Amino acid sequence: MTRRDRMLQGLDQEIQDFIDRETQDNIERGMSPEDARYAALRKFGNVTRMKEDTREVWRVVWLEELLQDIRYGLRMLRRSPGFTAVAALTLALGIGANTAIFSVVEAVLLRPLPFHEPDRVVQVLETTAGLPYVSASGEDYLDWESQNHSLEGSSITTWTQNYNASGAGQPETVSVLRVEANFFSVIGAQPFIGSGFAAGSDQVGQDHVAVLSYGFWQRHFAGNAGTLGKSVELNDQPYTVVGVMPPWFAYPQTTDVWIPIDKTVAGTSARGNYSYRVIGRLKDGVTIEQAQADLLAISARLAQLYPDTNRDKGVCCFP
Repeated sequence: MTRRDRMLQGLDQEIQDFIDRETQDNIERGMSPEDARYAALRKFGNVTRMKEDTREVWRVVWLEELLQDIRYGLRMLRRSPGFTAVAALTLALGIGANTAIFSVVEAVLLRPLPFHEPDRVVQVLETTAGLPYVSASGEDYLDWESQNHSLEGSSITTWTQNYNASGAGQPETVSVLRVEANFFSVIGAQPFIGSGFAAGSDQVGQDHVAVLSYGFWQRHFAGNAGTLGKSVELNDQPYTVVGVMPPWFAYPQTTDVWIPIDKTVAGTSARGNYSYRVIGRLKDGVTIEQAQADLLAISARLAQLYPDTNRDKGVCCFP
C-alpha cells in the first residue's frame, strides 16, 4: 500500500509537471496565462480518466506479477518436498502457538471483565517492611470495613482450598473459596440460575449453603435445573445449593464452589494472622489512589492501637 501511494503521488506530479510545462510554452507563444493553462489542459485531455486508466493498468500488472510469484513459489516447493513439509509444519506450529498465546492474553488482559462497572472493583492487601504486599488480617479487615469512607462495599475471602465433593455425582476433589455473603454483589456478577448468598449467610448456623461454578454444575449435576435446593457434600458436610454462576465467571480462575466464610472475629482468626484476600467496590467518583489513602489512614491508627501486630503495616489497592 505504501508503494501504491508513492506511485499515485508520482503520477499526480508527472501530470502536473506536463501541464505546467505546456502552460509555460503557451505563454512564451504569446497566450495569456489563463488561456495558456486552458490550452494545456485541453491538450492533455481528461485528467481523471487518465488516472483511472493508469490505475487499471497497474492493477492488471500487479495481479500478473502476483500470479507469477505464486507459480514460481509452487514450483520451488514441488522441487523440495522435504523442505516444504518442514516449512508447512513450522508455520502450522508457529501460527497455532501464537493463536493460543493471544487467546490467553485476550481473555486475561485485553477482554474487559464482564462484571458490573469492573473499573470500580479493586483488590486490597496489606503491606509490610520489605514486602510489597501480604495477605490481609481478618480483624484488620473488619476495621477497614467499618471505618472507611471510600468503598461502596467490601468482601473478605480465603484463598482457594481443596475439598472432597460427593453426593449426586462422582466424588471428586474440587477447589472451594469461602467468601463473605456480599461477595457476588461487590464483584458485580449475577448467578446463571438461583441467587448469591443471602445477608447473614456468613454467620455460624446459616453458612451451609453453596454457589456452584457452571463447570462443576455440569460435571456433578449434569446441568440439571432442579439442582437448586439439593445438597452437595464438601468434606462430608452437606451444603444446600442456592445458585450456579454463568459459564464466563471464574474468580479466582480455578474455583468450583463458593461457600460462606465465618465472618466473626473468632472465625477470621486473631489480629496478626495474615491469611485473607479482600476485594472492594469503589464509591462512584472515588479513585484507587483516594481509596488507598483512606485505608492507609485507618492502617496508621491501627498501628498506634496495636503496635505489636500492626507496626510498619500499610495497605495496597490495585485493580
